[in-house]
Amino acid sequence: MIEKKEEWELVADPRINERFKAFRLEYISKQGFKAAELLGISATHLSSIETKKRQVSSKIITTLMEKYKLNPEWLLSGYGYQRREEEYMPNTLRKRGENLVETIDRLVATYRTYEWNQTRLDTKVTKLTKRVEELERQLAEIRTPDVHQE
Repeated sequence: MIEKKEEWELVADPRINERFKAFRLEYISKQGFKAAELLGISATHLSSIETKKRQVSSKIITTLMEKYKLNPEWLLSGYGYQRREEEYMPNTLRKRGENLVETIDRLVATYRTYEWNQTRLDTKVTKLTKRVEELERQLAEIRTPDVHQE
């Protein structure tokens, strides 16, 4: 099963490293250097874990449990949920939600601008229509001879 090695390193199933990477990508950061910084380790250390050259230490597991609600049972065995509290949204979904809100805000602003411009255009079209009608009336008066003058 799991043996404790010196310096808090666990010797275990290499699938732990795969699950660690999956968890990191889903909940911490897709960028390795940023994830390493958030975990308090070097990018090289992170890379060594994800390429199965090093095992995930208990210190890193503890950090994942405290900061990111990692379910240690899932990490070590693959059973259960990735997080202890599933009400926490994964970062990717949270970001998609934020992006969706930003997109909706932009669409609303664009619509309001369109609506404002449409109102201005309608007003101008109405004024131009009245002006065209007035000019047509004047043109009709010029073309129609006055019968009473002759």
